Amino acid sequence: MKHLTLICLFGILFIACNSRPFTKPITAVSTQTDKKEVQKTVEAIETVEVIKKQVPNTTTEPIIVEDLTALQFSVALGISSQRPRWVLFENGTYIIFPEGYTDAQIKGKAIEMVSAYTSESITLKKSNLAKGWIGSTSKGIYIYVSQEDVGSGITDNNAVKAQALQNIEADKKELRVVHINSKKKS
Repeated sequence: MKHLTLICLFGILFIACNSRPFTKPITAVSTQTDKKEVQKTVEAIETVEVIKKQVPNTTTEPIIVEDLTALQFSVALGISSQRPRWVLFENGTYIIFPEGYTDAQIKGKAIEMVSAYTSESITLKKSNLAKGWIGSTSKGIYIYVSQEDVGSGITDNNAVKAQALQNIEADKKELRVVHINSKKKS
């Protein structure tokens, strides 16, 4: 019995040793092709490093887009619903147009009118619905000046007129249309 146990044990040991895969020892053989590939890789890395050094490290500041919804709403409050076609500029200047023109046509005409503006007299009136003033020129250019633009408290009409002129001049300089109002389709 002892012999049978020993024979089984040697058999299991023999099978276990033969079941492992045979691995060859690793040899470091370098060929000419391998050296060329390594050199190309090193050159590519060096080129990337040179390019990184040449590109200036610029940090782009986020573009802050001002929400002009309140301005648009305040201007709309001052315009009759019978006159639904108007173009609004960034600083509150607006032009009212009759029906029958495309958005592109009224935008172009509004830009033309504002860019041709010369310091004309402005007639001011307090807005009935919005918190501010509505100014108008004899050439059909309107301006909305909010209470925030001139400060709180009792405001002199001359201060409001000065602010209105300043806002029109700012719109003339930049000519940035922020809204084109069209008649709502029923």
